Amino acid sequence: MMRKHATLIVAICIFIFNQTGQASDELPDDKFVSLPPTVELALIVASLTDLGRDSGQQIDRGTYYYSAVEAHFRPYADMSAVANLPDGFNLPRLVGNAADFAFDSSGRIVEVDRSGSLWRDAEGDLFRRMRQDLEVFAKTSGFGSFYEDHRDDYAVLIDATNEMVDPHDIRAWLEAEFSARPGPARIIVSPLMAGLHWTTLYKSEQRIWLKAPDPAVVDGVSALDRMRFVRSVFTEVDHAYVNPVTAKMETAVVEAFGHTAHWATTQAAANYPTAELQFNEYMTWAVFLLYAAERLSADDYVRLKEKTVSIMKKGRGFRAFDVFADKAIALRNASERKIEAMMPDLVAWARDHAETKDSLQ
Repeated sequence: MMRKHATLIVAICIFIFNQTGQASDELPDDKFVSLPPTVELALIVASLTDLGRDSGQQIDRGTYYYSAVEAHFRPYADMSAVANLPDGFNLPRLVGNAADFAFDSSGRIVEVDRSGSLWRDAEGDLFRRMRQDLEVFAKTSGFGSFYEDHRDDYAVLIDATNEMVDPHDIRAWLEAEFSARPGPARIIVSPLMAGLHWTTLYKSEQRIWLKAPDPAVVDGVSALDRMRFVRSVFTEVDHAYVNPVTAKMETAVVEAFGHTAHWATTQAAANYPTAELQFNEYMTWAVFLLYAAERLSADDYVRLKEKTVSIMKKGRGFRAFDVFADKAIALRNASERKIEAMMPDLVAWARDHAETKDSLQ
């Protein structure tokens, strides 16, 4: 059993707008959550470095599975797949494109889908650039046998995630509120994933990378605790619906969120350096609260909202999220409009709110 421990969630969202605007079939339920072998290979290689060792936010090194990884792969840590990784490399730059590749019958790593290419610069596209090194590492270290031996560990996390999230309900609700019809969404989980999670938006599918729920607590989980986990998925999925609307009002959003210090701490602004990125974080989390209000009891919703606001303000540095969310809720309650239709009013309010606050300082 993997050791349960508290984790501070850190989110990084990477957006590539290449959507057709046409509805796409969802992935089959047994593919909604997965762990491609190439992704696990990349995570194992990352775990052999010092990446995130101090914070514990990128690689979960507190489980029996990590101990098994160390015992099996540490003797190969001096191979080029590990040794040639840049100091302080970015985890999504190694793992993010790994799902575009697969092992063929001879053990070669072959590209099967280029739609997910995150990085236009060859230097930063770590998995693609280091493919041969990774292939040699996999063959030499016996990665294939290790992956097969631990399929049950992966299956437990995949099943737990499927139990906690209903993708059909989330997408049906969002498609009733927004006009975008993105491709299907897939969640990728691993025993090595820690607090860092991110999303990638592609034409073919949206991929969400996150830490799976603790399988020990899934059975009998309360509606409130289930919604707390759903939050980590929903606030990634809804980027595919919110972001295209934001892009159409970019000038107004830049005007409203132009005074960064009003909306974000220095650290939050470093993680999300543009007005558009900051607004999308505000909006996607506010949309989640509107969804949760229709799924929880009044008492549970109050508790969820309080914690969500705390995460956004204190944990993530979005300092005005409380008033922003309250305004979104007020606009929602004041009319029957879809969320997409009320977004321009919310942006106009944000501009006036920031100007008023500035005038008082």
